[in-house]
Amino acid sequence: KMSVDLTCLSIARDLRPAIIIITQFGSFKMVTSFLQAALSLSACLCLFPIESLALKCGIKGVTMPCIGDTDVRYNPNISYDLKEQNDFWKAIEGLYVLDQCDYDANGSPQSKGYIRGLGEELGFGSFDFCNTKAFMNLTVDGSRLYTHRYQVSKFNNDGANGLVLPGLVVPIDAYSTSTFEKNGEVYQLGTQLGIPMEEGAVFAIEDDPAKMTPVGERSLLGTIVYDDLQTYENQYCVDLNCNKFSTYSEQYILPDDGSDLYFDRFTRMNG
Repeated sequence: KMSVDLTCLSIARDLRPAIIIITQFGSFKMVTSFLQAALSLSACLCLFPIESLALKCGIKGVTMPCIGDTDVRYNPNISYDLKEQNDFWKAIEGLYVLDQCDYDANGSPQSKGYIRGLGEELGFGSFDFCNTKAFMNLTVDGSRLYTHRYQVSKFNNDGANGLVLPGLVVPIDAYSTSTFEKNGEVYQLGTQLGIPMEEGAVFAIEDDPAKMTPVGERSLLGTIVYDDLQTYENQYCVDLNCNKFSTYSEQYILPDDGSDLYFDRFTRMNG
């Protein structure tokens, strides 16, 4: 209190000569009123602390309601943990053994398919893509979802000159994370593709991450875009405890020549 009084007296002392000088020009009343107001304001400011803290939101009758009360994105009490956001992530975690079948655009099973770049004309033979075993492991750790899958297809023993190849194994890994929406959705940020292609295995960092959305705590909808391939996928629990899992996906091709997107094939997995 003593420091406040001394400061106020110092301001008044410094302004006093200005009153004497200005009043000699006949403006005593106006300038005196102005300086009295300035002194009053200075005295009030002297009573405030040098530093102050902002009041928190949500104080009834004092501050505005907190945005987080109606918008989960700004609620510090709602975490980015996927299992806390949607019960679907609690149910699906684990290992699944699935029967997989690929179909062409006409709905015919692809029981005689070829590796890209190693067509029938090269004589390497074909694989049965409608008699495929898929081993899929799903791990949910906090805000992260890890998907690891191996697809094993049988060789059809139709290679040229008696050529026999082992079965085809395709590993696929995907890495996803929860979003700022805090609504149970995940963004698929990166994919490791072991699909036989001309450029070999590919690790893709998604420029436009695929969004996977839980629906009704029983299924998952998503759109995945990779190069010229677009995939629309639905994964869902078959039984109440999600011990059985089913996946349906459709794949579309966007040609490099700018022509329209067309339907290429669809896949079913059950197990």
